[in-house]
Amino acid sequence: MKLYFEVLRAVVKKIVLRKSNGEVIRDFATNMGVVYIKLAQMLATHEFQNYFSESDRVALSSICDDIEPVEFKIVEDTLISTYGENYRDLFLSIDETPIGSASISQVYKAKLKNGKDVAIKVKRKDVEKNIVKDVEKLEKLMHRFGRFINFKNFFGGEHALNLYLKWISEETNFDNEINNIKIYGEFSEKVNGSVANTTKICIPKVYEELSSSDVIVMDYIPHKTINQLPLTKENKELIKTAINSYLKLSFNSLLENDNVIFHGDPHSGNLCVDSFGNIYFLDMGLLFSLGKEEIEFCKEFFFAAYTSDFEKIFSIITRYGTLSEKQKKRLKDEVKTYCDNLRGREVTNYFMDMVMIFTKYELDPPEFLFDMAKAFVCLNGVGKFTQNYVSCDALLKEIILEYVIKSQIKVTAKASLNSIKIFPKALLNLKNYGLSGLVAQIENDEELRSDIITLIDISETNINILKKTIKDYLGKN
Repeated sequence: MKLYFEVLRAVVKKIVLRKSNGEVIRDFATNMGVVYIKLAQMLATHEFQNYFSESDRVALSSICDDIEPVEFKIVEDTLISTYGENYRDLFLSIDETPIGSASISQVYKAKLKNGKDVAIKVKRKDVEKNIVKDVEKLEKLMHRFGRFINFKNFFGGEHALNLYLKWISEETNFDNEINNIKIYGEFSEKVNGSVANTTKICIPKVYEELSSSDVIVMDYIPHKTINQLPLTKENKELIKTAINSYLKLSFNSLLENDNVIFHGDPHSGNLCVDSFGNIYFLDMGLLFSLGKEEIEFCKEFFFAAYTSDFEKIFSIITRYGTLSEKQKKRLKDEVKTYCDNLRGREVTNYFMDMVMIFTKYELDPPEFLFDMAKAFVCLNGVGKFTQNYVSCDALLKEIILEYVIKSQIKVTAKASLNSIKIFPKALLNLKNYGLSGLVAQIENDEELRSDIITLIDISETNINILKKTIKDYLGKN
């Protein structure tokens, strides 16, 4: 009954009171509970079919970490059940005013006996019990009002809804989050420094001996979250540096076939940036790991799109369902447009655009594509706030070039600095050369070096960096 009352109230706010889409959805989600709040957070980070203006996204982003807090005495019950009546003896001090209040937990600043500042994250009571009920209500909402709004295209239908339930369940599982903090901490240590001129991914230390299924104690991060930062020119540049470094490090890990891990919920209330442009992740409830087959599929898909091989993309998509000839023609045209535009669009659009194509034709994409869309849609929203419109080509081309050269060295037994095959022409946009590639005599052929610099717009400095990378690679292999 509450669902229908809140829907009616939302309609009145929109039509009678003339409130913005963002305000209406924010109020609706806050009144309905955690599932709706998490969904609204996703909406806050992507401009779905132009339904949301910049002011709408500002209104929606306020619920990322600014939910009405509960009184400390309610939170104290959880602390007592976790540590006992003398829980305060474990800490020098606990500030009873929350420094963060989100849909799943509240966060307090405290000090350990050794003087270390920490954050105590306490789960809200009964949050798990309410999730299944909320999702059932959301299913009813989709079924009842689906004829007025195409929810399938909006969210991906029931398959996506099931994944959505799975994601929220993972986010509310503190045992899972404690493990994620350790896993992502190890991943960040491995990838930091792997790409030149990037800043660091930073993960707070978790204190397992003080953590439980209802409480997590971790290092206190003394930096404001992105949604709390004034968007000055300086702050925008810091945020751009941090986000773009994260993207480069993550994509480089993907290309290198490492154990690839992406943060699953990097909205502006979960991210901090320091004065050096390092990025900090505060909430580790949701991570997406790609297995070997998923990595290969993702790379095949990405390179087909990056090289404008729309026929290959079309072939892959049509494996996931049956289409009429008319639908196939429309789909092929749409995929061609998608491929033509990819290199000029932000890389954060890549997975969401692909999922939208699948769901438009009522095809269920591989689950990992939904995961990756979820991981990147939030960053896309942060990019809109900060005018971070760096294209896929500009952001990744040097990483891709290095990967291609390494790949060719690896598969060419007789490769040397004076004999390196450059693979396929479309990847580097070498339109003047044949599909079979060419022998790139980077060390000796000044004319060819000049051609490469001109064609892919890469600096002389980075050509030298690539040469050093090749030398290092040959020395190790």
